[in-house]
Amino acid sequence: MYKETFDNIIADMQAVKDIRNNSLTMDSIIVSDINNKYQYYFIEEKELHEIRSISKLIVALCYGILICDMQAKYKEEQINLDTKIWSIIKDKVTIENKDNISKLQKVTLRHLFTHTTGYDKQLLFQADIKDISPATFLHFLCNEPLLYEPGEHFLYSNASAFLLSVIFQEITGQNLSHFANDKIFSKLEITNFFWKDYGNYCAGATGLYLFNNDLHKIGKLLIQQGIWNGLQVIPPEWIRKMTTPQHMIVKEYNTVEAFPRSAYGLFLWICKNGDYFIQGNGGQYLLVSPQKNIVLTALGHVGDTQIVSRYLKLLLE
Repeated sequence: MYKETFDNIIADMQAVKDIRNNSLTMDSIIVSDINNKYQYYFIEEKELHEIRSISKLIVALCYGILICDMQAKYKEEQINLDTKIWSIIKDKVTIENKDNISKLQKVTLRHLFTHTTGYDKQLLFQADIKDISPATFLHFLCNEPLLYEPGEHFLYSNASAFLLSVIFQEITGQNLSHFANDKIFSKLEITNFFWKDYGNYCAGATGLYLFNNDLHKIGKLLIQQGIWNGLQVIPPEWIRKMTTPQHMIVKEYNTVEAFPRSAYGLFLWICKNGDYFIQGNGGQYLLVSPQKNIVLTALGHVGDTQIVSRYLKLLLE
């Protein structure tokens, strides 16, 4: 990409109106390839920015270290994607919905990473938790009806990443955010961040605050197969697993945005051309194009993400 192209696209974004005739309230965009890095701040970046659902990506990276590097065990059993979660969390909850037990006993880490746990509705979003104490989220999720067999039905939700955060802490004895700081952020020289807790556990699914330049480092870590400044931070085999289709996406998830989802990896949407991405509500994006060696990160407070995604796609071309 040439700087002139980048500047022209940014200028168009500043001029365009969304479907409600409002200006696009983007905060910042950073795009880089092997040789160049261009960035634009629509407003001065004075504070950390909530990256919302992009938080899930860090959960996945932490598990890569836990499973591949540390070869962690729970009660003498090696942890892997096919580890069943029930024995890890059963002593932490009271099950009132007895119909759930047989299905909870079948749920694996893989089901959580691919949003195929068995719920029939999206959970841990503002609408369903506004009157629930975060300290009871684990109880809430374990008693919410599992209407499908694990692995049978894909439904994107915040439930999975929070459950993975709980399980991570129960296995390691360490809050996932502290582990992320020790094993990932410190290696990338990310010194300013905040990740909120739900009760005693890291929120996992959301609630991570970063500066865009630091978020961009995470994208570079992915495209460099887990290497940062010559240091192997994340095992390369785990990066390959994250970016390999684990679940093919049904038609309704091919949205009208410019990045149609054809498959899901481990907390990453995968496109037919091999590009992959993760996004958060309101205009948060981390996009990677391996073929072009491009990483793009964008932060904002946008209602109309369709038009934003079209401009971001132009920045990948």
